[in-house]
Amino acid sequence: MFRRDFNPKKATLNIEVSNCVSQVAFHPTDPLILAGGTINGEIYLWNIDNEEPQICVSAIDEYYHREAITKLIWLRQENLNLQVSTSIVSTSTDGKILVWRYEDKLKYPIKGYLLAKKKGNDV
Repeated sequence: MFRRDFNPKKATLNIEVSNCVSQVAFHPTDPLILAGGTINGEIYLWNIDNEEPQICVSAIDEYYHREAITKLIWLRQENLNLQVSTSIVSTSTDGKILVWRYEDKLKYPIKGYLLAKKKGNDV
């Protein structure tokens, strides 16, 4: 947006994806890194400063999301040794909450939770 050649009537970059994007979120400290979630459960990472922006994409697997991504949140964590890591938390209509480590390039989630209806409750 702050480039000299910025034209509000023309896209600076065209990013192609395999499905409709339902969520996007920029990295908290690197504004060139963008995460996007699709309606089929894939999560993409892009570097919007590159002509070939795609960094990586998550797989579709029974342990990963299989339905629309409803939220993406970046988390910046610092340990006692002052080492910083960045994670992405994703939620989906499949009831899963997954935590991904940015440094792992979305190869697999590092944590996962499943929100499900309590058994025996017909309310």
